[in-house]
Amino acid sequence: MSKTRLIAASAVACLSLIMVGTAEASSTNATNATGRPKVKRSELIRRAQMRKFGGFIARPDSLRGRICIVDAQTGFSNEIARVAKEFAQLTRFRIEPCSHAGKPNLGNIPALMQALEAEAYVFVTSDGSLPSLLVAPENGWVLVNTANLGKEAASEAVLKRRVRCEVARGLAYVAGAANSLYARSLMSAVREPRDLDGTTNEMPPVDVVSRFQSYLKPFGITPFVQTPYSQAVEEGWAPAPTNAYQQAIWDEMKAEKERGPTNGLQIPPPNK
Repeated sequence: MSKTRLIAASAVACLSLIMVGTAEASSTNATNATGRPKVKRSELIRRAQMRKFGGFIARPDSLRGRICIVDAQTGFSNEIARVAKEFAQLTRFRIEPCSHAGKPNLGNIPALMQALEAEAYVFVTSDGSLPSLLVAPENGWVLVNTANLGKEAASEAVLKRRVRCEVARGLAYVAGAANSLYARSLMSAVREPRDLDGTTNEMPPVDVVSRFQSYLKPFGITPFVQTPYSQAVEEGWAPAPTNAYQQAIWDEMKAEKERGPTNGLQIPPPNK
């Protein structure tokens, strides 16, 4: 199968998955009245993907490295964990809380980084003598300070949202973010804690997120990326098949490679 045909087939397969899943879901819902077990839509889509192109597999160079969150404050741990989870879902990077014996000593960040052995860091503290955000891009770390975020906060809910926004901004900065083209986004200018209250979203906008991958790659951090099994076979790095659908794809492409190109492009000689 040629690369052009493969890409076209994969595109058509992906576009048809929603229709396939919807049709099968309708059929499944119709049979539920007979007492048959209900099948989740996600499972129907997975089956359709398996039939079309052998399902998805993770690329061998994906999900490398990690961004380590060191929580050295008290009172907002749930908000920090929530941001880490949502940011990881948005970007597909590995973002993990890093445990440390005793209270982390942020007075000696280089030693702390050496002990934790991650590729990038977000340190969260509560210290009235520090600004709300410190960024050290060359060293791959950001310090988020929650101490000053309560200034003029109208309620506890407002304060918690500010903490989530500031931690998300810290993660975005350590991933290479700067300004965004979108007004009132999370990456707009923040001069006072109340500026965070006017942001339209608690996560960075798409124009910022789109640049994270190229920025973090030199740090050794890559996102989780999946590829259709058929494409992996075409590119030559696919693992051995684990089911009949993948085996059929494996056999077909192996046979085609052994046959070599057929019906090649015929170019007539130039007219003399």
